[in-house]
Amino acid sequence: MEVSAIKKEIRMAKQHAANEKFRLESDINDLEAQQIEEMESIANERKEILRLQEEMRKMRASLVERGHSAALNEFDIKMGNLQNGV
Repeated sequence: MEVSAIKKEIRMAKQHAANEKFRLESDINDLEAQQIEEMESIANERKEILRLQEEMRKMRASLVERGHSAALNEFDIKMGNLQNGV
């Protein structure tokens, strides 16, 4: 094989490697951005769960304060049965 043909193959291999490196770096950046979005989404869902739990706590306290603790206990039992598949 001629020297010029070998040099051409080396140049093509280097270009291919550079293109592949760029593609892989781009894929990594995309995956990192996707992971950040997913983590932010999970954090927002957790905040919403905490907000709803606080809202439930306030509602429960209000029911007890109004003298509806028996109804609240019955509700808790039914919810427990639903969660346990009964």
